Amino acid sequence: MNYEVLKFVEHGKLCRVVLDYIPGELLFQRLQREPTVGKKELYDWLLGLVTQLEQWYKQGVKRYYRYLNPYSILLCPEGKTYLLDLESKNNAFVLRNLQKRVMRTHFLKADQERDYGNHEILDLYSLGKTIQFLMAHSDISPELSKGEESRLLSFVEKCLSENPQKQWDNFMQAKKEMFKIHSTAHLKRTRSRGSKLAIAAIFAILALTGGFVLHGQLFGGEGEMEVVEAAEQVNLIEGIRMGEVDEMEDGLFEDGCINCIDGHQHE
Repeated sequence: MNYEVLKFVEHGKLCRVVLDYIPGELLFQRLQREPTVGKKELYDWLLGLVTQLEQWYKQGVKRYYRYLNPYSILLCPEGKTYLLDLESKNNAFVLRNLQKRVMRTHFLKADQERDYGNHEILDLYSLGKTIQFLMAHSDISPELSKGEESRLLSFVEKCLSENPQKQWDNFMQAKKEMFKIHSTAHLKRTRSRGSKLAIAAIFAILALTGGFVLHGQLFGGEGEMEVVEAAEQVNLIEGIRMGEVDEMEDGLFEDGCINCIDGHQHE
């Protein structure tokens, strides 16, 4: 399926956008079809996404991208990542999905309409939430090492933090850090299946609660129960998304929502 996307052409410190119509698969669709994601593929997606958002702001625009989520990110066969053009009528399904309260609650900052002055903070928040979704709904192979997991958790925390001292100010900072994470990834290192499941559970908890917990606090006692409960909630969401459960709060993944995407695909 082809989608209308934004492509950026850099001129020194500035950037201009051109529109293109290219084939690809939405991030949501990719994880629904095949949750297994190669480690290099994961890091390429993340670096590509952060780069696209940095280029968005290098245009000198006074507005933020606003609706970053797994429905607005296109993955191309050659591995590149693009942002959908949200002003295109063909991509209107992205905005329709965000009319759902649960969708807005998860991917958009609660006080989204507040005048922050620095709009990048709002898109950084949505980026953090999107990475949480990606990590909670994917099976990374080879598995992440403890160091890689820690660096990604720290990156997400800086996207979501309300503390000005612990958050990114702009995407230039975020890109610099993601480039460092990408370049230091141990792409051939493997871990046990138990460790891999624990990592998925950590990101599942973060995706569902928006909170942050240390790796060691998740094992034994109450922490272990939190992992189980989070996994059960993720399974419920997955069932709704796949049409196995009839409804959820505000109908986020009801059949009509899925159909609006499938319908777009077959136009």
